[in-house]
Amino acid sequence: MAVSFVQNYITRNKKGFLAMKEWAKPYLDMMDDVLTRHGLPKELKYLAVIESGLKYNAISWSGAVGPWALMPAAAKQYG
Repeated sequence: MAVSFVQNYITRNKKGFLAMKEWAKPYLDMMDDVLTRHGLPKELKYLAVIESGLKYNAISWSGAVGPWALMPAAAKQYG
């Protein structure tokens, strides 16, 4: 069931994902470097894709902000 959900999601959003592949490459490459430097899996970069579509000005219904959708208190905590 989860696999079919993901496949349908990708199919419905294929155009946007292909466009993101182009404009987001420098950001995804930078995230790869930072994550690798800190011993974290590169795949964590996709959390930002899921959370915000990599939009720096994204704001969730709960007030989470930015590509990583951090709440203001968590952002302050992590600097």
